[in-house]
Amino acid sequence: MDGDCLDVTLTSVLATTVQRMDTRTHRIHQVRFDVPIHSPAIGFAAAKLTGARYSVAAEAEPGSIVHVTPSDMRTALDITSDSAARHCFQQLLEAISGIHAVGVPPVGTLPARPPWIIRLTRYLEAEEQRDQDILAQATSNTLRQHLFAVLRRAGDGTKFVIHGAPSLAATYYRDGDVCVLVGADLASARPELDWGYLLGELGELASTGGYPAARYAAASMDVLLSTIRDRGLDVNYVNEVAIAKRFLHLVDYQNTCRMYEMPVPNVEKLQETLAELANLVEWAEHAPTQNR
Repeated sequence: MDGDCLDVTLTSVLATTVQRMDTRTHRIHQVRFDVPIHSPAIGFAAAKLTGARYSVAAEAEPGSIVHVTPSDMRTALDITSDSAARHCFQQLLEAISGIHAVGVPPVGTLPARPPWIIRLTRYLEAEEQRDQDILAQATSNTLRQHLFAVLRRAGDGTKFVIHGAPSLAATYYRDGDVCVLVGADLASARPELDWGYLLGELGELASTGGYPAARYAAASMDVLLSTIRDRGLDVNYVNEVAIAKRFLHLVDYQNTCRMYEMPVPNVEKLQETLAELANLVEWAEHAPTQNR
């Protein structure tokens, strides 16, 4: 039975509907447009990622998934208390680490690349054919080569079970309890992809604001980088992935504008962000190598 509709969002990647099913639960229904739902991955997540810390996706009609969360939980993007934000972020790091600790299943159970890597690959490979692509025209060759390098190295290293797209937007919080949405982005790949994706989101928040989480994004970036250094991971690659994630956000935004048949608003801001990312690439090329 359908519940009360609380929110509907539509982007080039996802159509999301949030419904109130009863006084205790919300139903988050998502239709994906980027990649097909990988059924074996959903089944694997349901079997291995148990407990209240994870909301594992369940398949609904073809091409869509459903999450159920407690109705009094709110997305971590909207936390206003600094102490709650710190606690929530630490719990999110532990939840991601818990996924990485799960044994890698047989080949074919999980995709070899998370969906966001697939989207970025498709965009870069087709970019030269887009004469009217504002983003392609404003992207420096230095940044473009950086992005291709990130994609080439995505298959390197020891494979782990990874979340695929860990995010404050997919993390729910209430009075010390954390629930992370998992399943649709799950992959078997190097863990730096997860940490870099999350670092990229924090970089976006720190640069643009717009959510209460922007207040503590920079501090969270420091916590995250300290965590991955302690684990001996490739910190340089994590930073490189973060740049690629931020670039992909612009790609998804541009594609969403196209879907609505509207021009990209505030082109100047897009160009400023691209210049910032290019500067980060230039800085990284001259920074000391860390844990590589």
